[in-house]
Amino acid sequence: MGKEVKSANGTAVPSGAHPQSTVLKDLAHNNDILYRSHGSSDSRDGPRTPTDLHLPSPVARRLSTGAPLTVQNTFPRRCSSYCNGSQEHGDTANGQHGARLGEDLSAPKPRRVSSCCNVTEEHNVLPDQPYRGNAKKISELLGRASEYLDFTEEDAYFGDGGGFDFSTIEYKSRIADPSRPPQKGCNFHYIRWKVRRTVEHLAVRLFVLVLILIDISIVIVDLTNFKSHLDHKLAIISFAFSCFFLLEVSLRIFGVGPKYFFNFTRHNAWWNILDFAVVVVTFITSLLDLTVENLATDGSKLVVSLRIIRVMRLLRICAQQDHLKTAARQIISENKRRYQEHGFDLDLCYVTERVIAMSFPSSGKMSVYRNPIAEVSRFFNTQHKGKYMLYNLCSERTYDASYFEGRVQHVKIDDHNVPTLQQMLDFTTSVINWLNADAENVVAVHCKGGKGRTGTMICIYMVETGLFSTAGESLDYFGSRRTDLNVGGKFQGVETPSQVRPGVETPSQSRYVGYYEWMKNNRHHLPPETPRLLTQLRLSGLSTVGRGDGGDFSVVVSSRAGRLFEASCATGRGCIHAYDKSSDEATITLTDCPVLTGDVQIKFKCSSRNVPRGYENVAFYFWFHTGFITNSRLTLMREDLDNPHKPNTWDVYTDKFCVECTFG
Repeated sequence: MGKEVKSANGTAVPSGAHPQSTVLKDLAHNNDILYRSHGSSDSRDGPRTPTDLHLPSPVARRLSTGAPLTVQNTFPRRCSSYCNGSQEHGDTANGQHGARLGEDLSAPKPRRVSSCCNVTEEHNVLPDQPYRGNAKKISELLGRASEYLDFTEEDAYFGDGGGFDFSTIEYKSRIADPSRPPQKGCNFHYIRWKVRRTVEHLAVRLFVLVLILIDISIVIVDLTNFKSHLDHKLAIISFAFSCFFLLEVSLRIFGVGPKYFFNFTRHNAWWNILDFAVVVVTFITSLLDLTVENLATDGSKLVVSLRIIRVMRLLRICAQQDHLKTAARQIISENKRRYQEHGFDLDLCYVTERVIAMSFPSSGKMSVYRNPIAEVSRFFNTQHKGKYMLYNLCSERTYDASYFEGRVQHVKIDDHNVPTLQQMLDFTTSVINWLNADAENVVAVHCKGGKGRTGTMICIYMVETGLFSTAGESLDYFGSRRTDLNVGGKFQGVETPSQVRPGVETPSQSRYVGYYEWMKNNRHHLPPETPRLLTQLRLSGLSTVGRGDGGDFSVVVSSRAGRLFEASCATGRGCIHAYDKSSDEATITLTDCPVLTGDVQIKFKCSSRNVPRGYENVAFYFWFHTGFITNSRLTLMREDLDNPHKPNTWDVYTDKFCVECTFG
């Protein structure tokens, strides 16, 4: 028997009760006492000090300072899933958000939050309500909150502010992952994953292919030089190869699992079965060949027959092409988390239980190193049949939607670039409406690699639903979910300015996730289309970049409609260039730049060969929206610029490098 726990008013806490619900019940109970003692729900008089009511210390501290006690709503504004099969939390179809806690006390009480409902939000805060005031309604409100918590499975934190904090990364990390990534250590799941990863590695596959070719050569030599003095030695070598091949195929069966290795529904099942059969048969013939060679040296017909059978190993070359494709996909996906359950091996991961990130479903030559569209189709039509929707974010390519029963939405975003603000609002509305339509519905979002554009859009969805309250938290979480740390430490997410990691996507995409956070917190209003006149560009920390004075740079200013303006420091076209060596700053004063409105992209090209070119085939670039410019300036440090944010460019771009845009 565990130690009995008592609440603040001395009553025992029921076993299994949520600890914070007891706090709220105490508050409701004390409010009732206060209400009855003064005979009016409008009474503002109460105990002189909070300690007279034996309140828990966080609440006592808050009230002792005269601060009002606020209760924050943990219901989502736009819930991404059903709770108990009904949309009690809000109606996205008509644009209405979820009801605030205590707003309608006669409304049905939710008994529990469905495990598929993975959003909680703290932005809907009731107006500050003093503890001493309208005590009857407050008691009823707190009572409802305590009932809600009694049915909530996750622990909450009752802070000094009186709110319930569900926004910690630790809470979000407990979202179930159907791909079941292995936990590093001495356990069966991890050992099996490690074995599979090893035998499917490109180096291992190439080594096996070379051994197959050598073994076939030995068989041919053995057949053409029958009764030679090399017969016995060649038979021993061939048997050794047979033992290795048997071990290799056994490890592949262990890594994938016998159930799926011999599963005829898999696209490569026939090759696996043929490969296994050839290995077993040739192992037996090699063993018999060696035995017969020892027992009978009269050139029996059996020996010849056995050696002819070993020629079957030629068939293994055909099977190896599929293994080489698998190895190539591993290299291209790097350490992005892969789905390797139920016989699948796809560059695909569950960011939440109902939101999937993946790379492009490919056909033709691209399917050699990307997800084969037939396998992606088989995955969704077996794991989420009739309950899925794909979002293709590639403006540069598409595919046959009939593989997915026409369940494909096309949101056109250029590679390594950003969506429009309206695209982001439309995307979140579409995703939430689809997820609200059925508790089992899922969405799959992809671009080409399933990282930059995909991460941007999934992060704004998580911000919208309240799974994370800030852009930075959502970006960090997406990267951690998309990264398989068992393979490597390379961060597979969207770049955040405060966390520079190698090989990630552009800071502009991160900036636009921040823009969406602002829109979400401002009732989904677009920012004003503020006209801005770009007058000057100031570059600092140039001594290690190209010529060192900025004279080798040219500037291209574009909008969504296309190129608007171009200037060249070398020729003086469209600008006046000046360099101050003492401060290591170059000033580019633009002379004919038109007024800018909305989304703007600025590219910097450099003619010096020692300046690396990255995305967009330029030295660096960035996106911004004129509606978010404050104080007529935009300052971007090295980590905020697309291309220089990558550490492999930091021998050129030092930590002093930055760009400042001045607007008139």
